[in-house]
Amino acid sequence: VADLGWNNDGLVNFRNAGTFNIGQGGSAGEIGYEGIWNAAVFTNESTGIIKIDNTGGVTGVDALRLDEAEADAPAASSFINEGTLLIGTTNGASNTPGFGVQVRDLATLTNNGSLTTTKSITVLSGGTAQGNGTYQTDLDWVINGSFNIDTSTVILNGSGASALSGTNAFTFYNLTINKSATTFTPPLSINASNAFRLQDGTVEIQSSITLTAAEVIVEAGNTLTNNGNISLSGSSDNGLTNEG
Repeated sequence: VADLGWNNDGLVNFRNAGTFNIGQGGSAGEIGYEGIWNAAVFTNESTGIIKIDNTGGVTGVDALRLDEAEADAPAASSFINEGTLLIGTTNGASNTPGFGVQVRDLATLTNNGSLTTTKSITVLSGGTAQGNGTYQTDLDWVINGSFNIDTSTVILNGSGASALSGTNAFTFYNLTINKSATTFTPPLSINASNAFRLQDGTVEIQSSITLTAAEVIVEAGNTLTNNGNISLSGSSDNGLTNEG
């Protein structure tokens, strides 16, 4: 069992256009530490598929850690995902390293593809997440660095609770809630410059909270309770769509 699935201290740039399995094989593998620890340029191309899983019950580590560069490295970490990145989706949430994605000081995560994790997505102070892709997490969305929304979609998914936290965690292009077994209650006001979609579950807007979006979509069978403020802005044709 290796401590690191993929360790790049900044001296080599890497491109993946195929399938890259970490902690997986004929039977599920085990990662003792980070699945991918990167301090260089790592590009997952549009045809690329990366799968990270863990059966060791390890906590307090990252499936994907983007770090500041080492002293002898040319630049800080840049991870560019144009394809598919799956963390914990093969063997289940309990088999994922303790943290899902962590973007640290000076590092940049550019996601123009699909990033799906059963654990949290965290951007620390000094780090940046950006791109036009889909970010899906079953746990928490924690942004204390920069999140450039571009035309991205953030999905809070799964049956368990998810939290939004951090200084920059409440502004989105598209935000989708897919929480079948819990009530999602935003702790602060949310701004979705394009669309807020309730795909599955219940959302409650408390009295001190404002939900701002160009369009609010409630899919059939779900409940949006507004005890605060909903502000519809922008050029959407529909504004509020209630599908029953």
